[in-house]
Amino acid sequence: QYYDFVTPERRKVETPGDLASKWQVVARCDNRNLARVHALEPEKPSFRACAALFQKEMSPLRPCFKVVRPEEYFSMCVNEAEEDSAKGVCKAAALYVTVCKNEGVPLRMPSFCVRCDSPVS
Repeated sequence: QYYDFVTPERRKVETPGDLASKWQVVARCDNRNLARVHALEPEKPSFRACAALFQKEMSPLRPCFKVVRPEEYFSMCVNEAEEDSAKGVCKAAALYVTVCKNEGVPLRMPSFCVRCDSPVS
């Protein structure tokens, strides 16, 4: 598995802020992490939608769970879904599907994320 938080000196850091400060080129650039992190609240629709994809036995993504750990994608999914419900869930699913394909596990996008528009006659 790859580790993304590596400095130019090839040292591991733990937080996005530490990573940004190590890669900062110009001191006047703001390197604060502006990402919103939402609490994982099981009663919220975003949590349930993401759990269906990244935690449940019947998930269409389950064939890849042993190859690409789904926990980080679940958290990402909840954060994205809180910002833009269905689109957020599908963005996280699309990233997971892509990473799994790159690891040799072919997956399909969840059906609710795929929309086919027929041409207008």
